[in-house]
Parts: sequence; structure tokens; C-alpha cells
Amino acid sequence: GAAACNADCSIVFGANNWLLKDNGEVEFLGTLPDADPEPYGSYYLEDASSDGSVVVGLYMQSADPANPKSTTTTYNERPYLWTPATGMVSLRSLTTELGVGDEDWGSINISRLSPAGRHVLIRGNHVSGQPRTVVLHLTPRAVRLDAGHSPHARPTPPRPD
Repeated sequence: GAAACNADCSIVFGANNWLLKDNGEVEFLGTLPDADPEPYGSYYLEDASSDGSVVVGLYMQSADPANPKSTTTTYNERPYLWTPATGMVSLRSLTTELGVGDEDWGSINISRLSPAGRHVLIRGNHVSGQPRTVVLHLTPRAVRLDAGHSPHARPTPPRPD
């Protein structure tokens, strides 16, 4: 079923990681490599920006990264971010790149995305049980996609004059 929409609901986002445009076009938002191998039960869309260009949600991540497809592996909920330019990106990859990481979070959830899609409210608990809240400030940067083969954004190289 539907989980969120942009401000005028011309784009509707589904709970299992799909979007429906007002022209009837349906698109699957993608998957992440460390997610539960069942693609239609692993993703829970939480919120969308007013223009529909940023989506946040949760996915079930393998608690055993060395063996993510094991049938005995347990899973943790972890946040993700999607934009048309970047595709699916785990917030773990973004926080690790910043040197923050999420290893000491016992639980972590997306609470809210700002209407412009520039701020994400993350809440959860430290492994000690103490409540924790973080506002992640997203800064757009120029990107180029590698012919649609990579779900991760790369900086655009400078153009020679």
C-alpha cells in the first residue's frame, strides 16, 4: 500500500519501495547489498520531500555482513535515503564516510524528513539503552551516474575550459 506522497500527491510512494507517478508510471526504487535478500519485504518507506525528490525509510540489514544471505542471519532495521540521482543509499554509508558510523546504535529509525528534503531526524537508542536523536543535514552535490550501473553518486569531475 501507499506510505507517503509529495506535496500535491502527484507522486505516491509505496511501503515496499516503489513509486507511482500521476501518469501511471511505476518504478521500483532499488535494493541495497546488505539488505534482507527478500526485496519486497525488506524496505519500509517512511517519508518523502515535498517535491518527491528525496525519500527516506528503513530496511532490514543483515546483522552478519560477512554472510548477508544466510538463512540463519538476524537483521537490524537501518535507515536509507533515495534520490533519482543517487538511487538507494544506506545512511550507514553516509555516516561512515563522515566518520560517525552507526555501530553503537542499538536501534535506529527515521522520524521525519524536512519538506525540502535537506534535514533528516533520526532517533533511536545507544547500545547502552540511552535515547539518542540526531538531525542529519543533507548537502546536495553535483553527481554523475555511471550509465545507470551504480546506485551510488560520484562527484562530477571538473570540466576543462
